[in-house]
Amino acid sequence: MIVMLIVVLHVLASFWLVIGVVARDVTFMTAGRQTNLERIRALVDLGHFFEHRMVRMPTFIVLILGLVAAFMRGWPVLGVLQGATVNWVFVALLLFLSMIVPIVTILLPRGRVFRKAYDAAITEGRVTPELTAALNDPMVNGARVYEMAGTAAIITLMVAKPF
Repeated sequence: MIVMLIVVLHVLASFWLVIGVVARDVTFMTAGRQTNLERIRALVDLGHFFEHRMVRMPTFIVLILGLVAAFMRGWPVLGVLQGATVNWVFVALLLFLSMIVPIVTILLPRGRVFRKAYDAAITEGRVTPELTAALNDPMVNGARVYEMAGTAAIITLMVAKPF
């Protein structure tokens, strides 16, 4: 019974996280197409809400619940490294951990650039070219696409358990 509860909590937390990631990304993409500073401010505030409430902490909750669920079901988390034939959990874990790289190398540093441009635009009371560029940064957009693709691949592995 407790195993099923952990699995259900993991699935629900995963849904919460996916909704947060998609909502955050759509919100920031929409903000990047705006020319009105008040609309941008409202969308950025909403995007930050999704980031803080539905992405950051739920990411760790999903990871912990997933590892606990795998352990409780007897699935080898390290797959072939443990001499097991079940490797989908290991591949999903590697994909999950690989998403840390663009966060650390792209999203955090470029987030500081965005914050600087955003604060400057608010001070000036207008949408600046720097803010527009930061909102439409191709590296940030690429990192977000990678995050969504990785998430989709992990969900596919969780459902299909192909190997």
